[in-house]
Amino acid sequence: MKKFLFFLIVMPLLLAGCSNEYEVEDALYAYIETKYADESINLENTLDSLEKYYVEEGVIASGSPSDLRDYFQQNIDEGQLRISHNDQARALLSRVSFSFNELEKAALRQVDGETFDASKFGIISNLIEEETTKTGQIASSTVALPYLEVLSVKDFEHPFYRSNVLLFLHMCYFHHYVKYQEYIREMPKKVEYVVE
Repeated sequence: MKKFLFFLIVMPLLLAGCSNEYEVEDALYAYIETKYADESINLENTLDSLEKYYVEEGVIASGSPSDLRDYFQQNIDEGQLRISHNDQARALLSRVSFSFNELEKAALRQVDGETFDASKFGIISNLIEEETTKTGQIASSTVALPYLEVLSVKDFEHPFYRSNVLLFLHMCYFHHYVKYQEYIREMPKKVEYVVE
């Protein structure tokens, strides 16, 4: 009886202490679902259609977790981001958009900063931030390498990482780091004022 009471008391504490490995990714996927639902679009149907277009176009070999992960290796091998040129796929992608800041805020509404940083998404984001800051540029390898370093094939079974590839969410990093470049101009060495 004492053993039973011990397990009755200790087990819930142990289970509460075990955090969900994909807590951040679950929150992000729920956010993506909500954004699509707000536009009256079925996310799963959209992902299935995009997968079909990408396979036909050769952007991915298949929708299997190993081929989704291999997408990032192909980006490195080719030295550029593999994107879709299919008009139907682009039309689907343009219906709902995301920014890195938006995704980060969505996750941080559900978890604290420490949990975010410890998540796979947080680690990937921090590695991209470090490399971009160190080199002063962002390239396809800057984004692809952290995905390969952090994620296993099993991780691509999670709906967030599947949608990450199919919705090209990794493009958010490029937009995040270069969005203000068009506004940066070299300051003139000397300004002359003409007084009339």
